Amino acid sequence: MEEGPIDVDTDIDKVPAEPLPLPNDFEWVNIDLNTRISELFDFLKGNYAENVAIGYRFTYNIPMLEWYVHHLH
Repeated sequence: MEEGPIDVDTDIDKVPAEPLPLPNDFEWVNIDLNTRISELFDFLKGNYAENVAIGYRFTYNIPMLEWYVHHLH
C-alpha cells in the first residue's frame, strides 16, 4: 500500500480551519488524553476491530496508548 496524501488535488488553503457542523445532539470537544487515557482505552476496547465470527478483538494496552498520545506531534 502506498503512503501519502489521500487526495493530492486538494488545495490545503481551501481546507476549513473550523470543524464542520455536526448533527443535532452532537458537539465537538477537545479532551486532554493525558488525564483521560483510561476512557480512551475503554472506548477502543468496546468499539474497535472485532470479528465475532472468528472470535478476534484487537485491543491496545494503556502503556501503548500513553506512548502514542505523547508522540502525536
